[in-house]
Amino acid sequence: MSYAYQCGLKCSDHRDYVYGMLGMANDEAAKSVVVNYATLTVRNIFVAATKQLLRLHGLYSLRYCYFQAEKRDVELPSWVPQWNGPRVCGLLGTRFRSQRQASSGLPRAVESVSLGEHDSITLGGVAIDTIVSFANRVEDHDSMNEWLQELRKTIQNSEVYTALHQRMEAVWRTPCADVMIDGKIDVRPAQSEDGQVIKLLLDNSSENFIDGKDKVTQVVEYIATAEMGYSAKIRCSFPNSKFYKHGDTKQRTRDYVHSVLQPLPEWRAFATEQGYLGLGPSTAQLGDNVCIFATARTPHILRPVMTGSDSYRLIGEAYVNGLMKGECKANKLTEFTLI
Repeated sequence: MSYAYQCGLKCSDHRDYVYGMLGMANDEAAKSVVVNYATLTVRNIFVAATKQLLRLHGLYSLRYCYFQAEKRDVELPSWVPQWNGPRVCGLLGTRFRSQRQASSGLPRAVESVSLGEHDSITLGGVAIDTIVSFANRVEDHDSMNEWLQELRKTIQNSEVYTALHQRMEAVWRTPCADVMIDGKIDVRPAQSEDGQVIKLLLDNSSENFIDGKDKVTQVVEYIATAEMGYSAKIRCSFPNSKFYKHGDTKQRTRDYVHSVLQPLPEWRAFATEQGYLGLGPSTAQLGDNVCIFATARTPHILRPVMTGSDSYRLIGEAYVNGLMKGECKANKLTEFTLI
């Protein structure tokens, strides 16, 4: 099912998004799905299949859940992927999800997923913080300079990133979700060398400003015009700069800008009350909660059904700098009921 979703496969009867995969599946989940075109609706089948995936394979299927009620042609619980819906650009990179262990600092619940009645599930986890602001959208390379500076100011008084190097890490790692698109296709984990490029670009020392333009603007201009032969003009602006000492710096910068722009506009940067900087679905709203489920590799964004309610809608997964490698520690889990 995930393969069909990622590849954008189509079928005239939407129930075949599940039924059509049964012939290729050999696990217990496939055996438990009964083919019944006579009485089962698309909703019945999507819910039943997702419950089996959760029961047998844990929370992996939640990565395909993005709350987009206005685009849904089938009313589904928020924790059920819309297998027949529009594909949302992946944020955290399937190939490197194993490197993300957001819940490794949490106790391992014996039963981390409880499949309730009335199309609800209950997950054990920890509430982290509340979203209090969003960064303006960056539409293209021309607006990236201002956008990166905005992120930097957003966490200037963060309770989480108290040291300068922590804030710099958050500013450059969050926009790309710690994943780099190398060239046009290959994906790789972000490396410290990528951060050195961005740290240089965001350095506000006076030597970085030439002819009224800072380095971010000039390098972005270089990226936009390099294919037309204008790279020499930009290079001459920094004849003695360490920016060009390393042969791959230009390519790393180009890769970084592409890695930031590629998932937009489906994703947007946000800040939490404590000062965490993150990247989440564009449908997230002020007041949504960031949490980490036991056994989940990434944080998730939840929306309370009503104030004070213990029921939530799942908005989607998120990248939150400082929470992706098990930094969150807890001795007790809270139950979250998703509807």
